[in-house]
Amino acid sequence: MLPAVSADACIFADLGFDPGWLGCQSFEATDFVINARKFDPTAVLILWQVALVGDRTLRVFESDPRRIAFLAEVLMEDYPPDHLVTVYCAATLPIGEPELQTLPLSRLAEAVITQESTLVVPPPLAAAQPSPERIALLQARLAAA
Repeated sequence: MLPAVSADACIFADLGFDPGWLGCQSFEATDFVINARKFDPTAVLILWQVALVGDRTLRVFESDPRRIAFLAEVLMEDYPPDHLVTVYCAATLPIGEPELQTLPLSRLAEAVITQESTLVVPPPLAAAQPSPERIALLQARLAAA
């Protein structure tokens, strides 16, 4: 394996967010749905291979709006239906532009989704809340050193 520009680095640059500031988590879409993954909705969520969400046969090659609608339903357990999400496809040439479709989560099944599509779900307006207990514990441990 050799270092190169990664798919997530393209997302960060093209969408203009710093994963170190907001936090970022990523999952393969089927794994996310089937395994009921725990995640932090106050950080950016990236879901890979959304076109094939729910397929466990490895024989599906095209997106099915029913699969995408189910993914949206799962996400709406934690996000409001009007939460804006982005279906992202990186540019394949240095002179190209990425393909971006931003739409409300409730309309995700209407998006054009291909095998190259990645779903980026930004956090809602509510920010992560600091833990007073952890802050106090950290300060106490640092003071004792």
